[in-house]
Amino acid sequence: MENQISEVDETTVKVLLEISHDEMKPIVDGVYSKITPNVSVSGFRKGKVPRQIVNAKVGTDHIAEKVTNAAISKFYPEYASKNDLKIVSQADIKVLEEYDPAASNGAENSFKFEAVVEVRPKIELVPVDDHELHIEVKDVEDKEIDEALNRIVTALGSVEPDSKDALTSGQLDDDFAMNLGYDDVEDLKSNVRIQLEEKAGVDAIRSVFNEFLHELVGKLNLKIPQKLLSSELDSQIKQEEEKTGKPVEKQVRDKLQEKLEMDIATRLYTDEYADSNSIIASNQEIVEDLGALAQEFQVPAKQFIYENFSNPNVVGIVKSEIVWRKVSESMLKKMRVVDQNGNELKLPFDKNAKNAKKEQK
Repeated sequence: MENQISEVDETTVKVLLEISHDEMKPIVDGVYSKITPNVSVSGFRKGKVPRQIVNAKVGTDHIAEKVTNAAISKFYPEYASKNDLKIVSQADIKVLEEYDPAASNGAENSFKFEAVVEVRPKIELVPVDDHELHIEVKDVEDKEIDEALNRIVTALGSVEPDSKDALTSGQLDDDFAMNLGYDDVEDLKSNVRIQLEEKAGVDAIRSVFNEFLHELVGKLNLKIPQKLLSSELDSQIKQEEEKTGKPVEKQVRDKLQEKLEMDIATRLYTDEYADSNSIIASNQEIVEDLGALAQEFQVPAKQFIYENFSNPNVVGIVKSEIVWRKVSESMLKKMRVVDQNGNELKLPFDKNAKNAKKEQK
């Protein structure tokens, strides 16, 4: 297989691939192995019909199309991966030299095609070591704790009486708390407070971190891949029009595009950071996040995970969220995070910080 990569512009490359006859042969064999069993001809056993007859029955154009699609689906992703192309949008494929799977008389020909595709632009990461991030920490009010406890009582009070998880009381008392594994009501309240404080801390830190990251990325003036931008903008506009039932005005479109450009630039930057720091989403982490989603949607976890783990769209979204979370945590650990009084804060996702906080409680 001969190949060539050339740069079209800062975010676009052209990949030229020429696949030899020998490399195409397994592709052709695979296509015929799928088509032949479906061709019935008197005098031949099923699956044993000669290719010349299969060609006549099915049509050489149809077979050639199947071979072309199969070859592109195999060789283009393999080559892109081997050459570490950071692809961000769907490629425009053009066949330059068709391959004839029905060629006779020992004729050998190659298959040549090109793919023009957008890639992540070159990005120079900005060091964040010792950068100070200022967070305004708000105390958790008693009212918020009461509301959380009421939600727990309401949710668990709906459990069927014959369930093994049924509670002995539908009221917030020591028996109720003990059925949840706590010593008493005060122990339950203390743990709810810890959870709310952790959530408030995570929300506050990540909100300020996102603002910091947008500011950092904004100064880099990254080149945004235009096909990627156009595709995502069209999708958002369609959603907006379906929601409002009317065409999106230019002013709204411009605001959507401005926000989307920043979101894409930030995503490109964090993807670069993830690659540079070998940050990935493991299968175990994907399963755990799918399980958390199942709990949030109040559906059986095993079934939800089984149905969605093989769904590339769902897994892609979950992977992106996991990588984003790990990137933000990695960057935050290099920074100095302080409250409004200048006191350094323990990061909420730090296990050691969590354990120390619980011991203090």
